[in-house]
Amino acid sequence: AATSDDSFNTVAGDFVVAGFVVGLWIRVRGFTGAGVTADNLDWKILTVTATKIVVDGNLTDDAAGESITITGKMARSGVTLRSFLFEKRFADITVFQQLLGQRVNTVAIEMRNRAIITAAFEFMGRQGLYTGSSVAGSSVAAASNPALDSSGGMAFLLEGGSPIAVPLFSLTVNINNNMGYQPAIANRFPIGIRFGTLEITGTIVSYFENVTVANKFINHTATSYALKLVDNNGKAVIITVPRIFYAEGTTPVTGQNADIFLTMPFRASFDATTNSGIQVDILTAA
Repeated sequence: AATSDDSFNTVAGDFVVAGFVVGLWIRVRGFTGAGVTADNLDWKILTVTATKIVVDGNLTDDAAGESITITGKMARSGVTLRSFLFEKRFADITVFQQLLGQRVNTVAIEMRNRAIITAAFEFMGRQGLYTGSSVAGSSVAAASNPALDSSGGMAFLLEGGSPIAVPLFSLTVNINNNMGYQPAIANRFPIGIRFGTLEITGTIVSYFENVTVANKFINHTATSYALKLVDNNGKAVIITVPRIFYAEGTTPVTGQNADIFLTMPFRASFDATTNSGIQVDILTAA
């Protein structure tokens, strides 16, 4: 690790071949010694070559010697066609419903104060049939991960790369692929699913304490959002919308003894650095 350019360096591997890319969040573990353990954090990649990863942060110098693990996993909006198969099990009558060719049409993420963070997914698919046996051969137990909440689970919320200048009351992010079924004569089920224009929208509602964020709407200034959610087991989800514009900014006054809120809907545009409109990183526990 080098503090001169805040980089992790290797002489034995190839970061590019391993799949590391600009904008990816990584989890670093394995540094030992006084002060050096500060490098064992989560970092965002600014640049990457075969032997060097430069991150957005302040690293502590450390010579080669320890066994260091660098991991990361993310999904970005793109053009690859992906389908899923869902299976519902009705254990009392031994019936399985198989939902084939499912594609994600919309995602709605909602973060409200003092509440569990929720995400609703809408799928469009080819067909849903009932059968007497499982396509997988066995059932998988539900995950035991704790739910994320907006109070204790929010590690950071960055607007324009810095902590947001106003305290938030709520935040929503919506993704819409604008898909549609393609029916055809002589076919009971759709012959395909039409993909439309990807729309990424959302709204922040903040306490109106200053005009820093509001001026970005007035001046039509591009900005970004990145928020990190962490559960009790140390697993993290980081949602990044790398390029947005505010579409509106209102400050209604509802009464004498009431808080004034700044309501700002936003819309994402294409980000040339990441070639995407939204990115979701998953960092597993150490």
